[in-house]
Amino acid sequence: MFKFYFDGNEVSDPLNWEEFEENIVRDDIIKGLLPRYDIKPIFNAGGYAYLSSLLKTSGFCNLVALRVDFKCGDVYETVLNGYIPISDCKFNRNKCTVECQVVDDNYGARIHNNKSILTDLIAGKSKNGVDITPATEYDVYFFIPATGVYIPTTRKGILVYDALRYLIDFMTDGNVGFESNYLDYTLNVSLRNAKNMMLFLGEELRVPSQDKSVTISFTDLFKEIDKRYSIGFTIIKGSDGRPTVKIEEANYFYNATSSLTINDITDLQESFDNELLYSSVVFGGTTADYNAAIHSFGQVKFLGFKEEEYFLTGECNIDKKLELNTDYIVDSNIIEELIYTNTSNVDYDTNTFIVEVATPLASSISCVWGTDFITQSLPLYYNPNLTNNKVAERYNLQGSVAQYLGGNDVGFRASNTYAYYFANHTNGTSLTPVTQQISVVEVPFNNATTPPNYNTAGQYSTVTNRYTSTQDGQYMMGATYIVSSDTPSGDPLLLNRVWQIYIRFRRYNSVNTLLQEDVYQVINTTGGGIETRTGSASNLMFLANGDYVKMWITVNSIPKNYLLASNGQFYVQGSFYTNATVTGGGIYEESEPRDYFVSKLEFNRPLSYNEYKTLKLDLSKSLIVNHDGQTNSTAWIRKINRKFASGESSIQLISNLNNT
Repeated sequence: MFKFYFDGNEVSDPLNWEEFEENIVRDDIIKGLLPRYDIKPIFNAGGYAYLSSLLKTSGFCNLVALRVDFKCGDVYETVLNGYIPISDCKFNRNKCTVECQVVDDNYGARIHNNKSILTDLIAGKSKNGVDITPATEYDVYFFIPATGVYIPTTRKGILVYDALRYLIDFMTDGNVGFESNYLDYTLNVSLRNAKNMMLFLGEELRVPSQDKSVTISFTDLFKEIDKRYSIGFTIIKGSDGRPTVKIEEANYFYNATSSLTINDITDLQESFDNELLYSSVVFGGTTADYNAAIHSFGQVKFLGFKEEEYFLTGECNIDKKLELNTDYIVDSNIIEELIYTNTSNVDYDTNTFIVEVATPLASSISCVWGTDFITQSLPLYYNPNLTNNKVAERYNLQGSVAQYLGGNDVGFRASNTYAYYFANHTNGTSLTPVTQQISVVEVPFNNATTPPNYNTAGQYSTVTNRYTSTQDGQYMMGATYIVSSDTPSGDPLLLNRVWQIYIRFRRYNSVNTLLQEDVYQVINTTGGGIETRTGSASNLMFLANGDYVKMWITVNSIPKNYLLASNGQFYVQGSFYTNATVTGGGIYEESEPRDYFVSKLEFNRPLSYNEYKTLKLDLSKSLIVNHDGQTNSTAWIRKINRKFASGESSIQLISNLNNT
């Protein structure tokens, strides 16, 4: 049994109530997980009289509060709080009926229709003229990239958390709250992520102490954050009772904890959501034409801020771009111009800039800096975590980021043609535990010509076991190791060792100085016998002209039972390669397609009131579904259409091939 109320006054049921649906939709355009009401209820009698009277007395720019209560057992519970905009009503004067559009009481009514309105973040007035608290401005110190010295004059900026809070107040007259553990700069202060982004007006960078701030909209700011750090939002009931916009990182909305298990589904169908498949991806945005006299950051392909398009590997039947290119400026060179080297440049005065700053906040706030790729020191540059490669690392993409501009003529692949004996770890029996033994060894790869090996440009040397770069750029280095453990006697029990293998990518400059070492654990054994294990790793590295890379291997072992003798010998075979270069192109960022959320599960099944209520308590949680009572899949809400009266539901869920 249901009861309907207009502004707290009970009215008769709508004529088409049995068809009225609530939808929960994961909207990839606005990145929201939200309730919606698509069926338009038709009221007569008291409902028609109430709305037509309000239209005559107060006009059409009014919202009528709609509440629907449902009797479950002996108690009525509210199942819907929404609004009816009078301007969206259709009155039939002959039949005395009114068809209504229902919007929810939080996002739909107060935010959706206002999300694109521009406002100054320090104006202090809502859309309807209500006084609201301006966004907090902070004084920030900027550095001179060439020297690393901070400029004494500060610029005023606004952190994205404070900007979003203000915009929500602006759209809703302060009636909707805001919450974000991910963006709150007073939390998780050791992590550097989207919360460190601060907004600046271009004119403020050039000529500090402006009386105005950036003029932006909720939609624009949300999209600009999302294209650099994937986020999403939903509506919750806040601690103060208000509906509250909750914005968190995208993974938050794929909570592994399940809210509901649905067994033995008849006609469970799996397909793939083509709306989430792309053939290419575009990164970057506005950058300055490089001028060595005023700019310190030399743009390098994929490692800078330029607008660039790459394709995504795989053969999906789709022709669509994932547009991660942005309008707000993050280019280090433009920032450098405005704060120091070219302060007369007024071209960017009205632009919005994003600059990374260090949190937690202190008495003084300073910008985050990155070091030069080649020198690993000066000159510095702004926004090191907002370059194209960093955005690609954070995004869960359906395939690897690639680009082939010509023949892959400076790549190579080399392997060793024999099992290379590289370590012996041994101990006798002892009543005292033996400490771990570690061997770090350079691995020779002696064959770079026999297919599938190749060395077209001759940049890998089988004499020195090194790959040498002939140009600045991003390189994807990779290695695969097959490691065998053995004993001189061939007795498996004599090995008696737990061991791990680490791959080390070591970068040196032309005078043999070690500049960088990236280490990956690729094998981890339980020990106790002769065995062969395989491990692989890949690593993106910047190489300047003349830099070279070598592969090293580490074995770390310790007796499994220190009361027994052990005598472990270790051998390695494998391959070493690069397949990403500046001129030839290749793989610029690897992705695992099985992790990509594109698998769609669909079925029809009634959801009881209690099931639906449980599900709505936390929309981020997963559902467990199966067709046979045992073959479980973990999935998340894509779209649910549920009829209020009968509970009949059409359910779409989203997952990945790993179901994780």
